[in-house]
Amino acid sequence: MRATTASIVALLGLIGCGSASGPLMSGKLVAGSFCTKPLTATSYELVSYAAGSRVEVYEGFVVVIASDGLSHVYPQSNVSGLVIRRD
Repeated sequence: MRATTASIVALLGLIGCGSASGPLMSGKLVAGSFCTKPLTATSYELVSYAAGSRVEVYEGFVVVIASDGLSHVYPQSNVSGLVIRRD
């Protein structure tokens, strides 16, 4: 089953991981590094997304909506150098 961004945000809001009221910022991805573990970990894997992918920044986490429609959620501690072209 594929979860939508709205349902992910609502779930995270219910468990105290941010606000379900909407993103602080949103737009198209220009650049950024997304890591499978916090950047402070001794080892981690970088994940990249195509420029133009949808990005929504919430308090405490970032959602990337890839070109295939899948939503990927990252704690802010796993994101670096994020550049967004705002809507």
